[in-house]
Amino acid sequence: MGTSGSFFHSVPLDHNKRIVFFELNGSILVLGVTEHSVSLLKEISDAGQVQDVKENLPGSGKSGILHNQSSALLNLENKIKPLLRNLPGGKKGDSDK
Repeated sequence: MGTSGSFFHSVPLDHNKRIVFFELNGSILVLGVTEHSVSLLKEISDAGQVQDVKENLPGSGKSGILHNQSSALLNLENKIKPLLRNLPGGKKGDSDK
């Protein structure tokens, strides 16, 4: 019996860090991905929870706790990035000129 898997969502945390949601044989693997490693953060195998995750991820057309948390993280990221550019060693963007 073969395995079937598919990537279905990713939440960027930084330029080289993200959380990836991957469906494999009816379960969802929540993975922490950096440029050097991939870590299993959680495996969701309960069919009801799998459906809830799929329905509540951004882009599903639904609003729910995961959608709200993801939106809050993206808003926070957009506020923090400009502050980090001004720190020693921070990357300068075109908007800083």
